[in-house]
Parts: sequence; structure tokens; C-alpha cells
Amino acid sequence: PPPRPLPRGLWPERGAVPRRCAPASVEACAPRVLLRTQDYAVLCKPPDVRMDGLHDSVTMDTLARAWLPDATIKYCHRLDYGTSGLLLGALHSRAAAAAGRAFEDRTTRKTYLGVVAGVVRGAFAIDYPLATSDGFRVRVGGAGAKAASTRVR
Repeated sequence: PPPRPLPRGLWPERGAVPRRCAPASVEACAPRVLLRTQDYAVLCKPPDVRMDGLHDSVTMDTLARAWLPDATIKYCHRLDYGTSGLLLGALHSRAAAAAGRAFEDRTTRKTYLGVVAGVVRGAFAIDYPLATSDGFRVRVGGAGAKAASTRVR
């Protein structure tokens, strides 16, 4: 079957390379709040943006403060520096606790979609443990590696 089209507005047009954000200022990165309820906000994290920390660059904390100035976000999970994607943020402690329990009890999960160029012939699985070597770069195997599985179809 042909590949399903990606939702418009969340990802670059088919065949386009995702625009790297890594803004020097908050104003350089367009607001990306995809959903807001009274309990949660869903934010779209650009690639090459850290979640938090004392850095001279923009972080998801600084972007969230700019995009949602009336809210304090408690992230329910994290995404790696180089990874773009959706982040679930709780808007109060009860919502954060409920989401934390859901992740802990495995009644919810994170799913990653890798968009690549080229031709894949047939479906297959890649099962290798992964770890970070410096907190940002991912490597296969070694001390602290965790089980990881990738399904290609």
C-alpha cells in the first residue's frame, strides 16, 4: 500500500528536509502549541533545542514561557536534543501526577516516527540496545544501554 500522508502543518511537505530551528532567540522560532486543555498542553519541540538548563541558547522551557505566558508547564516526558516531536506538558500538579502514573504503569507510551529518504524492500526489525555516550549522542550497546526496537515497514 502507498504510504499515508503526514498531517499538514506538523511536518515539512513530503520530500522536504525538516527546518532546523535551534533559534538564537525565542522570536526566531514560531509558536507551536498544538493543543491546550485545562489540564494539558501539547507542544511541538523543534530539533536541536534542549529541554531545559542553563544554556546561552533557547530551551523548551524558554519557548513554553513565551508561547504560554499564563501557564507553568511540567513536562510529562522528555525528547532528546536532536529530536523534534510532540511534548505533553501538564498545567498543574494533579495532571502531572496522573500522566506520570500512566507512563509508569505503561497505560500510555511514546512512539517515534523516523522519516527517511530511500527505498525499503520488505518489513524488518532492528533490535539493538541503545545508550547515550555523552548525554546527547546515541550509541549502540555498551554500559547503561537499554533495550530498543525499531520496526521498518
